[in-house]
Amino acid sequence: MKEQIKFEELPQAVGHLINLVEELGNNIAKLKAEHKPQKAESDFIGIDEAVVLLHLAKSTIYTLTRQGRIPHYRPGKHLQFRRSELLKWLEDSRCSAPESPADVINRGVTHRPKSSWS
Repeated sequence: MKEQIKFEELPQAVGHLINLVEELGNNIAKLKAEHKPQKAESDFIGIDEAVVLLHLAKSTIYTLTRQGRIPHYRPGKHLQFRRSELLKWLEDSRCSAPESPADVINRGVTHRPKSSWS
């Protein structure tokens, strides 16, 4: 164990620690830049991740792939999906909000009511 720091030496010790922390931060940033995951590898997901991402049952996803309604890959025996393609497919299959009852009633009205009632 190192010797104890005296009160008068605290400013120098804190300065030294700040320099060490900055150096560690720079080293971590370099390591992160060097070890970025390959996008092609991390973008592919399996059926279990697709179930979680889409909030659908596994059987529903199998049916959609069999019908060709969902983008997928089958390298060999297992299904693979691109996360980005599934998110785009999900966004493209967005349904518009249903009409309000007032809109349905107003659409059915074909005449204007009389302006003056006796």
